[in-house]
Amino acid sequence: MSTLNFKDIAKIFEEIELRLISSLKRNLKRHKAEEQRYGFEWSAWQAEKLKNMENFRRENLDIMNEYVDVIDDQTRQLMTEQFQEGQQQAQRSVQELSDEPITPIPDKHFFGVNEKKMAKLMEDVTTLEKTAETAAMRMTDDIYRQTLNRVQLAMGTGSMTLNEAIDLATKDFLDKGINCIVYADGKRVNIADYVRMALRTTSTRAALQGAAKRFAELGYDTVLVSQYGGCSKTCEPWQGQVYIDDVFTVWEGEKDEFQGKSNYCGEWFWLLSYAVKNGLFHPNCRHTMTQYIHGRTQIPEPIPAEKIKEQRELEQKQRAMERKIRKFKRFAAGTCDPDTAKEYRRKLRQAQQELKAFVEEHNEVLHRDYDKEKYYGSGVDKNVKSDIIKNNKCEITPDKINKFFLKPNAKHSEEFFSVGYKTTDFELLDKDLKACFDYSKAVDKVVSDSGVERFSIFAELGVNEKKRFRTVWQKDTPESIPRIITAHREDER
Repeated sequence: MSTLNFKDIAKIFEEIELRLISSLKRNLKRHKAEEQRYGFEWSAWQAEKLKNMENFRRENLDIMNEYVDVIDDQTRQLMTEQFQEGQQQAQRSVQELSDEPITPIPDKHFFGVNEKKMAKLMEDVTTLEKTAETAAMRMTDDIYRQTLNRVQLAMGTGSMTLNEAIDLATKDFLDKGINCIVYADGKRVNIADYVRMALRTTSTRAALQGAAKRFAELGYDTVLVSQYGGCSKTCEPWQGQVYIDDVFTVWEGEKDEFQGKSNYCGEWFWLLSYAVKNGLFHPNCRHTMTQYIHGRTQIPEPIPAEKIKEQRELEQKQRAMERKIRKFKRFAAGTCDPDTAKEYRRKLRQAQQELKAFVEEHNEVLHRDYDKEKYYGSGVDKNVKSDIIKNNKCEITPDKINKFFLKPNAKHSEEFFSVGYKTTDFELLDKDLKACFDYSKAVDKVVSDSGVERFSIFAELGVNEKKRFRTVWQKDTPESIPRIITAHREDER
């Protein structure tokens, strides 16, 4: 399996958010079995939902446990690969500028690299993700309890159906999503948006750290920061400039408060630390840096300020339209009343059409970022695929294959190894399982009182010789995509 990028990992958190919202709806909504058991007696329904609290927690924990390992593993791989890619890009940029063989200057004549920065960066981002996961679980738990209390007040008016009361009680929650991250100033941030920002920032810094390490090894202490249209006001004054890198390396040289003297060319340049202190490389910043070799590197012409402002405003409007789409998807997934949910799906389609038209109108500077619209459930864009859900027919998480089916000593792994699969055959087994999925061939269907459906599909699997396997799938709601639960051999051995 190839390493996921920061957008892919952020999409996992979007998927978690939508599945937790669907779980809330599923556990609050009255099902036919409950109607038969309690009729429309409110007190009995409320008592049953309070008793169901533990089941709700377990279901959400099961949802989260499907992702935590793959999130941690993929984040660590991403940081490592970004660090290595930064080193490789640094090597290439220096080679392109130099006609002579590159001879690194010994550390004692130059400066060392603080390797601890990279290790701390990796630990910080994985700890951040674990904090977000825990906060999301705690928030959905709180929302469940709060919703029961709010529904009780709404039902007391006698003018609402149960579905309408639930939708009224969850309206604020669905409007903002799982905004369980709280900044020091009290501002709340959606979990997926926060993780996307954090991963973009840390993966960029990992690449910068790798580049800086290689620049230092090659004997250069000056870097050129990139420039782009749409740059934020915060770092616009600092883009396209040359700096002494005293941020991503441990630099020792002559300096004053704002500038430093290059150890290899003797010229004075701005200190990178001064630019960073004043806003460069802020969270979500898209700037990178390349090697600057005095006398060889050509500094590009600055982008006109009015052009930067125009593109920045267009991008801000696009981001607002994308947030609106994600909001409608939350309402479509979490609304109990069928007619209201249908109306949200209509609004969703309209918002998507408006975004498409807006991007096409400004296609010289904008492109449509499907990653920021994605919703894993009813209404999946069939043209957009990811490492988590490859198509709209079924869902197989990488963790399910790597941690269960093809992990040595796992419950059924020997059954897969016996037909020729190896521990490294993630892509092959993923392809084979999806090829065998055909809902029309589902057997042994069971639907729980809460609406969760499980079923089996028999498949012929194997590398050299095919054997009969039972694959077990689950649909959390009637509209959701079936996801694989387990698989094992059922032939004569």
